[in-house]
Amino acid sequence: MLGWKRRNSLLLVLWLVFFVAYMDRINFSIAVPFITKELGLMPTQVGAIMSAFFVGYGLCQIFGGILADKFGPRKTMTLALCWWSVFTIFTGMTGGFLSLLVVRALFGMGESMQPPASWKLIATWFPPQERVKANALNLCSIALGPAFAPLCVVLILQYFDWRTVFYIFSIPGFIMAYVIWKHVYNKPEMDPKMTKEEWIEITGSAEPQTAAREKVTFSQALKNRNLVLLAIIYFAFNIPFWGFLSWLPSYLVTVRHFAIVKMGITASIPFFTAFCGMLVSNSICNRIFHGNKQHFLLATWIIGAIFMYLSYNATNENLCILYLSLASAFGMFMCFGPFWSLPMETLSADVMGMASGFINTGGQIAGFVAPLLIGYLIQVTGGSYQSAFTLMEIGLVAAGILILFIKTKKVSS
Repeated sequence: MLGWKRRNSLLLVLWLVFFVAYMDRINFSIAVPFITKELGLMPTQVGAIMSAFFVGYGLCQIFGGILADKFGPRKTMTLALCWWSVFTIFTGMTGGFLSLLVVRALFGMGESMQPPASWKLIATWFPPQERVKANALNLCSIALGPAFAPLCVVLILQYFDWRTVFYIFSIPGFIMAYVIWKHVYNKPEMDPKMTKEEWIEITGSAEPQTAAREKVTFSQALKNRNLVLLAIIYFAFNIPFWGFLSWLPSYLVTVRHFAIVKMGITASIPFFTAFCGMLVSNSICNRIFHGNKQHFLLATWIIGAIFMYLSYNATNENLCILYLSLASAFGMFMCFGPFWSLPMETLSADVMGMASGFINTGGQIAGFVAPLLIGYLIQVTGGSYQSAFTLMEIGLVAAGILILFIKTKKVSS
């Protein structure tokens, strides 16, 4: 059946939610200089506040997945959006280090419930052959968030103070919560506008599946070899991913000596490049690698590591930005769609919320570790970023090697 389909509408909504999530996640980093000046925060305190987000986000990933499996992704995502939007407002109301520490951790708890619910919806609403493309399109928003957030924050700061940034940024979250509650359904058969033709496309069956589904406990899920290995791979990948997002601006200013304004504009280029890469990742995976996601991921992560090495050793700033952009596209972002389709191919949709939450926990542990570890390496080497780049390269190569051990045969739990 040609034309716009109900699952396309769902994907658009999920795309907007991810975009809002990353805008809200990045805005704090942009506003930090103004927050630091007013509240008198030390650099170590700022680092602790940034890491507090990952404490809340990482610790509640599995809990968010359990909520999505038990109560459905619609309720879970609505709660998540309202939760983190409230604490976005509270961020603007804080008065010091301790209050910021608590609020950002609770903000991270709210955002942690959104990804498992999103992946569960894609696993339920899209047939297997469309899930790589759906994931790639959905997740390309996470490249645009870091690109647009600085522009929006700077525009607001021209007219208001840093607290107003968070008050304004909370509004889209509440709007998307309303959209989710009114227009998103946990399963295709619950949607009153679902056609029988599209239902058959999604399920391959003319009638809804009514068989009882076996409940899987957390201890049973942990026995799945693929689940544990995917979490380890996601940890290895997120070391360079969060290292890149956290330290790219500082690298451009400290090592490449970019002025602040130039850094702000230049730092967005790798993310726009990454967005373009994510749009074509599905086609490359299918046409060049014949749908073999493990081989595709190995290739992109190795290529990303190579460009990461070249960017640090580039002899001029133009080559540096070119290599950083290619490292961002290949090493950091093109992998998301194919990677997150692997759990959908190896695990039942019934446990996708809990499983994706567990996998994402591995990534968020890396998100907590990477900025601190890279900062330590830079400090002990006298300000050199060489060891930091080496660490990120090792993370990409390790993820590429480990992905070859994933078995893609469908399993029941």
